[in-house]
Amino acid sequence: MALGILEGAKIGCRKISTLTIIVVLSLLTWIIESMMFYLGFLVFGINQSFYAALFVLGVVNLGILIPNSPGNIGVFQYFTLLALSVFGISTSQAAAYSIVLHICQYVPVTVIGCFFLSKYGFRSFEEIKKL
Repeated sequence: MALGILEGAKIGCRKISTLTIIVVLSLLTWIIESMMFYLGFLVFGINQSFYAALFVLGVVNLGILIPNSPGNIGVFQYFTLLALSVFGISTSQAAAYSIVLHICQYVPVTVIGCFFLSKYGFRSFEEIKKL
């Protein structure tokens, strides 16, 4: 796994334009995901700042790095509750927030993945480019 990460980094660092695109897309992804966490705050009446949403996002993403259940079910909720407890959010409100947020993340990605799996099956990227 570590060799794969290093190989990917080597590919991304060959050209400054490629590295720039990778960094910009990564930042855009983090901003979009943190906005979802923040919008969840607004929906559930959690009166916290955007920085709190970034904190919760960071804790949850670090937490789900630990090998766990498929779809991170349970672990996502645990680390969301843990992060929100720092801000004094009640367990019931944090649990509802974590379940809805997890569904909002999990379902679209799974549906899109199933669509492409049914369309292309298990093929390498090189085989797909030839189609």
